[in-house]
Order: sequence, then structure tokens, then C-alpha cells
Amino acid sequence: MDKKSFIVVQGPMDYFKQVKESYVDFENVIYSGWKTDLNTIKDEKYFIINKKPLTRGHLNINLQVKSSSAGIKLTLKLGATHVLKVRSDMVFSDIKLLLSLCDDSSVYFPAVCTNTKESYYIDYFQYAPIETMIKLWSIPMKFKQFSKMYPEFYITNHFIKNVKNVNVKYLYPICKEHNIKCFWLKRGGGGHI
Repeated sequence: MDKKSFIVVQGPMDYFKQVKESYVDFENVIYSGWKTDLNTIKDEKYFIINKKPLTRGHLNINLQVKSSSAGIKLTLKLGATHVLKVRSDMVFSDIKLLLSLCDDSSVYFPAVCTNTKESYYIDYFQYAPIETMIKLWSIPMKFKQFSKMYPEFYITNHFIKNVKNVNVKYLYPICKEHNIKCFWLKRGGGGHI
């Protein structure tokens, strides 16, 4: 089976012009945003306007889960075999090269954070086979705030409990080795990861 990768850009489309330009050579891009983004993304080939959850959740976890899972579910309907889910305020200097360097069976996170009591996967973007991404983002909404844990803890805990027998690899080392820049537009865009 040939690999058919999609990119799901999730979140508010405040940096839509820069994001769109960075993926201009990539055919399968889905924008998963909110009602306030309708005029911005309505002319795109693939877009989703999500209804916001009843509550945003601690540090917007419900918003992240809603827009990520909706975009990933659409990729499944469109025949994706693999998905890169990325925040709507981040871009890569060479997305095609990055995806070509990922193997077909692993799940990729940017990195793992180990400078806290409990380690967690950084949640800015992930790449994996579609089945893994569906499981990863089938996270129940958080309507009560049980703790002040970062969303990454919820995502990591859900991943560990629900996604079995997969290799975890990291994208930051690949980016560094191949001089692929990742720009965080919300943080000024000038710095890169």
C-alpha cells in the first residue's frame, strides 16, 4: 500500500497566510478551526469549522482535542494512511523532507520532557499511521478541573493507556540533523526549534 499522508492544521487560524504558504507544495492539508475562522479558511480544499466544547478545559485542552480529532477523522474518510497533526501557529521549512524521513509504523512526537516529576510528550505536533492518530486523539473532554496539569500530561497518559505496541520516535533530532527548521509563529516566528 502506498503511503498517503495528510497534514491536519488545528487551532485558531491567526497565522493562516504564513501557514498556507509553508504547505503550498503539499496537496493534502486540512484546516480544523472555529466559527471565527470561517471566512479565512472557507476557500480551502479541506476545512472544518468546529463547534466549541461547553468548556475550553484547563489550558484549552478541550479545544485542542476537538479540533485535532475532527481533522484526523476527516483524513480517515479521505483515505489517509498517515497524519501529521500540527498547531496552527507552527510551520516547517521543508515539510516534504521531514515526512519522507519518518518510517511508516512509528509514532513521532517533537520530544519528551523529563524535567518534571512526571515525563510527558511535547504536544506541538505528531506524525503516525492513521489508526494510531485516531487512538491518540480519542481523548475524553475534561469538564472538571481535577488538577492543573498541562494538557501534555493528559495526552501522554491517554497515549500510554490506549496506544499499545508502537515505537515512539522524536522529530526534533530529525529536524536538527537535516536542517529542517520549525518556526513557532506565535512566539514571533523568528526563533526556530
